[in-house]
Amino acid sequence: MSSTPAPAASSASPATGRRTQKKQKADQLQFDLEHMSDLVTFYIGPAKKKALVHKNIVCQASPVLDAALNSSFIEGQTQVYELADTTETAFAFREELRLKQADLVDLWVLAEKLLVPQLQNRAIDLIEEYRRQYGLISKYMAQKAYDNTCVDSPVQRYLVYVSVWMLEIIGGENVSGITSHFVRHGLVAYAECVSSPCAGVVTPVPTNSN
Repeated sequence: MSSTPAPAASSASPATGRRTQKKQKADQLQFDLEHMSDLVTFYIGPAKKKALVHKNIVCQASPVLDAALNSSFIEGQTQVYELADTTETAFAFREELRLKQADLVDLWVLAEKLLVPQLQNRAIDLIEEYRRQYGLISKYMAQKAYDNTCVDSPVQRYLVYVSVWMLEIIGGENVSGITSHFVRHGLVAYAECVSSPCAGVVTPVPTNSN
């Protein structure tokens, strides 16, 4: 009978393989430590939810963060930035997320605070997309917009213009349903718009925040 050939010996022993794995892990740890200085710690909202973000990304996006994190102030020294007056949802915004209108107002307010006009415009565009799809304006969103933005802000003007446009479409008998989402100073702006040339707006166009 022919003998069964012995299996070929491995060129690398188990001990050598373990040493290689340890070296790879050590190299990876060294790489991570070298790049820890590139991370900024954010504390989000009243609960101070912690988030780590690459510094270059946020500094390129926002001149406010660029100035703060590259300064001699406490934010620059610690690489820590607090955003107590926003939400985790707004801070973690991504295009694939389907945010509610109220969340989009939070996003607009955050973008205004950080001086990111492109993001402000995108937030209003998404609010309008929501309105076109569902045919409504969230009362909670409108209240939040008036509570958290300055008088005659782009998002407030958008609410007035789109409400006047909706009034023209559905008729005056439903005016209470349209205006119910306005706070007092919003109703004043609404009344002024109805009696002014802006009442002839044919289609609501989100107003640039630039």
